Amino acid sequence: NALSGVYGGPYASDGERTGPAENPPLLRIETGKGKEKVYMSFRDNGPGIEERYYDKIFQIFQTLMPRDEHESTGIGLTLVKKIVALYGGSVWVESKSGKGAAFFFSLPKKGEKDEKL
Repeated sequence: NALSGVYGGPYASDGERTGPAENPPLLRIETGKGKEKVYMSFRDNGPGIEERYYDKIFQIFQTLMPRDEHESTGIGLTLVKKIVALYGGSVWVESKSGKGAAFFFSLPKKGEKDEKL
């Protein structure tokens, strides 16, 4: 189903990324349940994202790195956001430049619409 595209969306091209031996790329996936929602997060140890770019990264064809330095279509996070919204959920990012990033999404239990929409 469409929701399976959400799991790899933020990191679809990260399999190609490498880091220095002293700081190899890491990805931590966590899940949780609330009273009315389920949550999932993807945390990395990458370069991070400045808060001023939080909205931009979810816009189609937008990337933060120059395309000649990193191959990207700029559609992954846009698709994630649209798929999660289709199921009544929300997507957001928390990050600080140089400290990695964490992408979160929530989905309502039993098909209830998420109040963040």
